[in-house]
Amino acid sequence: MLTGFGGLHWPSSPHGSGAAPKPYPSTYQPPSSTPVLIRNATVLDGTGRRLDGADVLIRDGKIVGVGTALPQGDATTIDAKGRWVTPGLIDVHSHLGVYASPGVNATQDGNEMTDPVTAGVWAEHSVWPQDPGFATALAGGVAATIRSRGPAASSAAGASLRNVPARRTGR
Repeated sequence: MLTGFGGLHWPSSPHGSGAAPKPYPSTYQPPSSTPVLIRNATVLDGTGRRLDGADVLIRDGKIVGVGTALPQGDATTIDAKGRWVTPGLIDVHSHLGVYASPGVNATQDGNEMTDPVTAGVWAEHSVWPQDPGFATALAGGVAATIRSRGPAASSAAGASLRNVPARRTGR
């Protein structure tokens, strides 16, 4: 099936006949960080396993090891005895950034009600990245969010967003 937007056409299908090019590729670069070793935690690994007294080694923002008695090397060690380590949560029906907080009319962008057919409307275009709710959700373990179209936007495209910490730039 051919689908397109704004005169661009490419082969794609929800069943995998081809991958559409990314019109807005990510520019995200993980911030530099020192290695971290979390020791003695109760770990839920995302596959249904529970590991008691386990270690988790993180390098360059990625988990590179899960087990017991992992070598510390140059990693900063955190004793997590009595604490839990779980995978990041995915908020599968999020209003973050489109019904931002504080709730004022200027930040209410969850629906497109100007036309019955709104194929050119994408939810990601209306996201307000400065919504304070993103930081609150991240602190609670929400690593990704999914914005589906609102009930009034029958043709608008949804969006999936990675929830990353905001970075301040120097002036």
